[in-house]
Amino acid sequence: MRDKLSSELYKSLGVPVTHGTYVRVMINDDIWGLYTIVDTISGKWIASNIHGNEDAHVGYNYKMYSSVPNGPFASLRYLGENPEDYSISGSYEVDEVDKDDPVATSEFYRLAEFTKLFEDWTKTYANDQSEAAVTALEKFFNIESLLRQLVVESLTVAYDNFWAQTGNYALYYNPEKDQYQIIPYDFDGTFYGSNGSPYYATDYLSDCIGWADNTAPDKYFVNNLLKHEPIKKRYKEIMDRTVKKVFNVDSVTPYIDGLVDLIREDVGWNFDLIDDLDDKVPGHINHFTITNFDDNTNFKKVDYDASINYNDAHFGLKEWIKTRGGYCATYSNGASANEVVPTPKHAVNPVVIKSKTVKPTTVPKPTIAPSPSPAPDLSDIPTVGSYSRFTTPKSDTSVKDTTGTTRVRITKKVTVKKVVTVTKYVVKE
Repeated sequence: MRDKLSSELYKSLGVPVTHGTYVRVMINDDIWGLYTIVDTISGKWIASNIHGNEDAHVGYNYKMYSSVPNGPFASLRYLGENPEDYSISGSYEVDEVDKDDPVATSEFYRLAEFTKLFEDWTKTYANDQSEAAVTALEKFFNIESLLRQLVVESLTVAYDNFWAQTGNYALYYNPEKDQYQIIPYDFDGTFYGSNGSPYYATDYLSDCIGWADNTAPDKYFVNNLLKHEPIKKRYKEIMDRTVKKVFNVDSVTPYIDGLVDLIREDVGWNFDLIDDLDDKVPGHINHFTITNFDDNTNFKKVDYDASINYNDAHFGLKEWIKTRGGYCATYSNGASANEVVPTPKHAVNPVVIKSKTVKPTTVPKPTIAPSPSPAPDLSDIPTVGSYSRFTTPKSDTSVKDTTGTTRVRITKKVTVKKVVTVTKYVVKE
């Protein structure tokens, strides 16, 4: 639920983001339970979701990892002139290679170039609070998209993503724009709060810009951005519009309730399987009930009983939205006073709010979209959408259907009426 809602929030703010669908998974005669199949940020995904054309020329893409033992974290610091230093750091991985790049002399060339460009920018404009600093940054980096991403990370307290842990994000070089941008992914660590972690300050819940100050040890990138008042002002404007029109109980409830209706039967099926799991597989088994599910998707936390479960959700989902959203509304305090926000020079487009909250009563039969989705339009922040689940462009993983004969490779968006069952047949030697 939390991962799904996070994806929808990014989408609502126009941030390119991965999506997925729920599946019941069986491998041979072994039932694994309810899972989600989520996009990978592959070349096809980038072409469709960033460029709006599945045949577009795709540039270099890098995946970033945090918490590497003795490593520098994926802090985007410049490591020197040798691009291979990024490879041996252990924090960076080449995900997409552009063989037609006319400049790149190695697979890590573009990453090294970006970190050098950013370092030069931080030094040149360290004490410059004018729009000129932001204009210079925009020449090589999509700052608007990142600020919208940071607003979502702040509202959800995404403790395992870019701001807090400098991980679970990709850095993409867009050859069409000669510009870099950050793409978030993997949102299972959202909407939980601190869980008592010493990483967070005692006032993290009410702090909507300094909430992550005590997390990962190297906030080099974000800290250098937020030194600049025009950038911080833009962040505050986006936050203000988001909590008013998107991140509030009235706007989000239709989506949450629709998603609950969609998967309720499958969640019950999954809970009923708990005692039938293979006890030879190591790990902790949590016992939850439908009542726990209903409570925690609303305003209650799950009752904790050490003998049967581990509770890492100290807030109900709607409770978190109401509480965190309220604090961040106080923080932003009308920073964006009008329905149309005056466009700073560094913004892509003015932010126009579209108030449209729809809870569908029925879901249409499965249909295939006639064309790939257009590139995200950063001109507005609509409200959270309906609960229809979408699969997305082709990835590296294929599955077989329940007959064991048809190979499924998803290449278009598909609206599904209910959770599907996926059985993977494995040939044993």
